[in-house]
Amino acid sequence: MALSLDINRHFSPGDIAKLREIAEHLTLHAEEIVNDWVDRQMRFEVNSKISREKLLSIFTTLFYGTLDALRTGNIKQYLSVQLPLIGKSLVEIGFPYEHLVITVHFLEESYLPYLAEIKEGFAPGMPAIDIYIVIDEFWHFWIAELSYAYFREFHRSLLEEVEMGRSIQESMRPVIPPQIGCLEIGAFYASATSGAKIGGDTYDVVSHDEIAQDILVSDFSGKGLRAAVKAANIRALFRGFAIEGDSLELIANRLNQILFNELAEDEFNTAFLAHFDQKNRLLRYVNAGHPGPVLLEDGNSSVLSENENPALGMFKDAIFSERSLTLKPTSLLVIYTDGVIEARNNGKFFGIEGVVKSIKRNQEKFPADAAELLWLDCLEFANGKVDDDVAILVLRCE
Repeated sequence: MALSLDINRHFSPGDIAKLREIAEHLTLHAEEIVNDWVDRQMRFEVNSKISREKLLSIFTTLFYGTLDALRTGNIKQYLSVQLPLIGKSLVEIGFPYEHLVITVHFLEESYLPYLAEIKEGFAPGMPAIDIYIVIDEFWHFWIAELSYAYFREFHRSLLEEVEMGRSIQESMRPVIPPQIGCLEIGAFYASATSGAKIGGDTYDVVSHDEIAQDILVSDFSGKGLRAAVKAANIRALFRGFAIEGDSLELIANRLNQILFNELAEDEFNTAFLAHFDQKNRLLRYVNAGHPGPVLLEDGNSSVLSENENPALGMFKDAIFSERSLTLKPTSLLVIYTDGVIEARNNGKFFGIEGVVKSIKRNQEKFPADAAELLWLDCLEFANGKVDDDVAILVLRCE
């Protein structure tokens, strides 16, 4: 439902007649006008990912449809029925909302040379200046209608994407038991509170038995439905490789090869991959560009290495190295995505310091409680608004 301009209310019968005759004249040059209009937008670099063919198709439909509506008098129907479809097309190709006003100026520059051909006396009582005034006024109403149609579609698609993304994340989030053998596990996930953003955060614990577990905390770059779907795929791949019994280095290499071939150049996935052997209390891990987990041991805190390996999917021939540590009965390992440490308050980050402070205060609690309390501390620090999704795993082996 658009704003539905009442043409008869805003324009006199004489103005409507002028608009009709202007449309008749511009129709003779419509192809040249549209091509020039699109070329001006391409030079302005509206969006480098939008091809000229796509813009030309949409703006041809838009311009011809508008002129036809003016010529036939079906303006109200066109604005309320056809313009929303144009708005939807613009949203789908990624046409920036803020450029809608600018594009009207490009249109004016494209049709003005042809408008100047309309001489005084083109129609009775139609001075040349009136031509410019009436068509300029019409385009102002027109762009308001188009902007509204665009905004409604953008808002609808955003809500639909959020709902779908949440459904994917909820349905594919693993159910992890609070304890496997000696390993106590606290798993926590929270969606972003700011802007209803959907992220690519995920986690998993694959238990072969009560002796060994494979662990994943992962964050796919970007936001939206694509990130949520990719995160689900990464978790499924990890689970499959872990069940096959692959080593951490091999799992990291296989994931990297798959993601490198599938992702766009600006996409990547940070991941913390680990294998815990309960018999020896040995945790082996590969950190692929992920924030360094915090280890709390005997009251002291340290941050595990995070810069040895690149993120997954960045380099085709990346090699991933493994490290290991022994989890003491008093040890607490906190693995998280960057939504935790990047939570902000007046430009200041929650940071590693915030994680350490929260975990030290709650180290005697069950890992599940410690994980949730870490999130609450993060949320309180950010005044209740966090821009990114958050995934947290807290591990302790008594």
